[in-house]
Amino acid sequence: AVLVSLARASASYQPVSYEDAAALRLALTAALDSEITAAGDAGEDATYGALKTLRSAVAQDLTVRDASLPSVVTVVLGLPMPALAITQRLYCDASRSDEITARSGAIHPAFCPVSFQALTLGMSPTVNPTIPSVTSSGGSGITMKPVTEA
Repeated sequence: AVLVSLARASASYQPVSYEDAAALRLALTAALDSEITAAGDAGEDATYGALKTLRSAVAQDLTVRDASLPSVVTVVLGLPMPALAITQRLYCDASRSDEITARSGAIHPAFCPVSFQALTLGMSPTVNPTIPSVTSSGGSGITMKPVTEA
């Protein structure tokens, strides 16, 4: 009953990023797999079949939804910069400065740390394609790296 409730809750949950949805999918399918195995071992064929169907539906739903979500990248700055400047350079949209301030853990929007995680614009691995990912010796460039799973 708990897994059915979790599956229902996952249908209304709005993941923020691809990684968020993928982690939820992995956790739910692992929990369902455990119960599927237990039902199969106990000879509960109806429960086994229902849980297999539920697992398939949960995995498909989260896979479809995560395909359109932005990924998380690590942003590395040459110098500390204000959130407004960062969001304008990354997204060409300074209205997202509160998001950068929150994601970077900055104590003040005028002084963001030189390395933090941010969302890409959409499904692509780049943030703002007009910004080169590595700049020369200017020191104020932005480097973006995909976040690797641990």
